[in-house]
Amino acid sequence: MIKVVVETITPDRAVQMLERNKKNRKYRSRILNLYASEMKKKAWHPGVGSITFNGDGSLLDGQHRLQACILSQTAFESVVVTGISKEAQKVMDSGAARKVSDYLQMNGVDNAVNVASVAKNIYNMGVELDIAKGITQKGVVAHQELINFAFENPDIIVAANYAARLYKANRPGVLPIATAGSMYYVLSVHNDADIVEDFFEKIYSGVELSRTNPIFLLRRKLLSMQEMRATGGHMTKIIIAAMVVKTWNSHIKGEEPTKLFQRIDSKFPKLQHINNNK
Repeated sequence: MIKVVVETITPDRAVQMLERNKKNRKYRSRILNLYASEMKKKAWHPGVGSITFNGDGSLLDGQHRLQACILSQTAFESVVVTGISKEAQKVMDSGAARKVSDYLQMNGVDNAVNVASVAKNIYNMGVELDIAKGITQKGVVAHQELINFAFENPDIIVAANYAARLYKANRPGVLPIATAGSMYYVLSVHNDADIVEDFFEKIYSGVELSRTNPIFLLRRKLLSMQEMRATGGHMTKIIIAAMVVKTWNSHIKGEEPTKLFQRIDSKFPKLQHINNNK
């Protein structure tokens, strides 16, 4: 019989529960340290998953949370589920896992799918805000880590929502929301927000662009890419991001390039800023 309770789990109680951890996966130190840090700061959200046991009392889910409780020597509140049958466990394991966007939405974040995508890009960029690294880096980021990162950096939410508004207001949306939101975030760190917003609004709207304006060339290339996709063609995210960087660099320098091109094997362009001391 399945039983669900909410329990305050102390470090001693966590030790007892982990004694029933028979077949769980190895600990991931990065996740463990993050969880422990959140618990110690009293920032742990009780709605993140449950501590789950099967019918014979073996621990199925929650080993990192329990070990983090011991590591931080801090009690935390959690849903505890016991009595999961083998049949129910199969259903649980085969069901759709919650995504970061699901947790963001449950915590009141609008446009959660795009916020999650932008947050992951920015997270992967690292402290140096390396755009190429953020766009191309593979691998899974722990849900709780990414959720915390988004909430600790509210400008990420602002950037994702700004890009989504532009995309919806100017159809066809020539630039993917996640790419635009990520680039907007990075550019806004180093440059005046009004200039950055004017840049992206012109990319999406095409208003007041002469044929010699670098943004005109970018829009033409992006629209051409949409036609390519409609017929089975493809252009990678890294090429799109590189062309946006090249266009921004030309835009702030007042240059009037005659063409815009980026090879997949070309070096990613260095992003220029209006105020390099900012």
